[in-house]
Amino acid sequence: MNAFLQASSDNNTDAIKHILKIIALAVRTEIEGFHIKHFSDNQMKELNPLIRQGVYNALFAYANVTEIVIQRNLFITLIQQYQIIRRTPIPILLLAICF
Repeated sequence: MNAFLQASSDNNTDAIKHILKIIALAVRTEIEGFHIKHFSDNQMKELNPLIRQGVYNALFAYANVTEIVIQRNLFITLIQQYQIIRRTPIPILLLAICF
């Protein structure tokens, strides 16, 4: 069982918050160059909580889906959307985290 699912099943809110911060920080770090070119610091202050909430919503949905078929279908859909938007293969790390 991955760390998030374990923390979720144990209702360990401290562990959940820690995992969410790590993921949100990774996302935030990844868009730093975009921030510098296109967003002010004040705009980023507004965007950061949205990133954290989006990460939380995705992980919460993942942890609370009861049927593995639904999880995989959703994941496949997300992969397809990612590939269409980015026109690149999905990073192998994302696949490793999700399965």
